[in-house]
Amino acid sequence: MALDERTRHALHTRLEEVLGPEHAAAAMTAYPAAGEELATKRDLHELKFEIEAMLHREIHTAISSHTRTILLGLIGTMVTTGGFLLAAVGIAG
Repeated sequence: MALDERTRHALHTRLEEVLGPEHAAAAMTAYPAAGEELATKRDLHELKFEIEAMLHREIHTAISSHTRTILLGLIGTMVTTGGFLLAAVGIAG
């Protein structure tokens, strides 16, 4: 529950009277200032879902890119090996 500045100031003043300035300041950290919001469990669940989806996309993109690179490298190796074999057969024959 966010407090408006007037209510927040009145609460802080009263807490200072009862608890003293140090304890009042510590107690006020439990209440967000006006305009601030606390995250709810639902907010955190939605954030978790968004982060998981983003990570899934990033990992999928990285794996696809690396797989393509490896396959092209293997094809190049196979073509080169085939060329060497054809050259060796031509020399031997």
